[in-house]
Amino acid sequence: MLQLANCEDMPEVIAIWRENFGDTEEEIRDFFSTFGKEARVCLWKEEGRIMGQLVLLPVCLHFLEKEKSKSIPAEYLYAVATKKCFQNRGVCTSLLGAVSRLLQKEGKAAVLVPADATLASFYEDRGFQGCFAEECVRVEAAGRHKGTAAYGRLLELDASGYERLRKNAFRDFAYVELPRTMLSYAVSLCQKEGGACAGLSCPEGEYGVLYRPLCGGQELYIQEITAKSNAEAVTAAKRLLAVTGAKKAMLRRSYAGKGMFLPEGMPENGYFNLVLE
Repeated sequence: MLQLANCEDMPEVIAIWRENFGDTEEEIRDFFSTFGKEARVCLWKEEGRIMGQLVLLPVCLHFLEKEKSKSIPAEYLYAVATKKCFQNRGVCTSLLGAVSRLLQKEGKAAVLVPADATLASFYEDRGFQGCFAEECVRVEAAGRHKGTAAYGRLLELDASGYERLRKNAFRDFAYVELPRTMLSYAVSLCQKEGGACAGLSCPEGEYGVLYRPLCGGQELYIQEITAKSNAEAVTAAKRLLAVTGAKKAMLRRSYAGKGMFLPEGMPENGYFNLVLE
């Protein structure tokens, strides 16, 4: 049976999270402290025992329909987990089905990003459809004069500044808008791992960038760059390489927009990239 977690459930919720994902209790409590009431913890219980769980985080899905901008509320499904002693008993299937019916009743879309690409078929078998495909693009530094002003400059941003650039970039475009809390948390996670949240100003425009240096700064992992097209994102990534002096980058891009509970007329191109990792 589907239930929402209460305070008494949280110690076991944390324990199940830890055994599935390996986070520390402090990290998990920090997550729930950050999101507060924005996060709904959905439990699958039988005979009073918690067998599976997931977290719902509110987002907003923007799209164009007949050349008019529209939006619908949605929930991002996060930390989907089954208690290990109850795995392979259909617990996750029951939980996902019940949550899907709940969201349909509430008039909301559902968005989730499988923790592993191999899990895509698992969710497809349970009624989900491909929504935002993901690819990683390898980008090599170009030109000799790396780090010069001709390529651009970086300015450190907080979550509100990043949010502004993100909204400006994807306005009148199919994308998933993340609330400030979710953006702040994603930025915080990146920074804790030695990454940066920055505004990149270059001849092509101004972009928000969330990235982490790898291999002593010789490589970058770009979690998101607020560019609409793949070509524009690659150009901006090369500017970032020039400014930082790194030689190459792995740029994560998400695109395509059709999927579970999405409205009729949802376009083929969309954007949902900055997810909690």
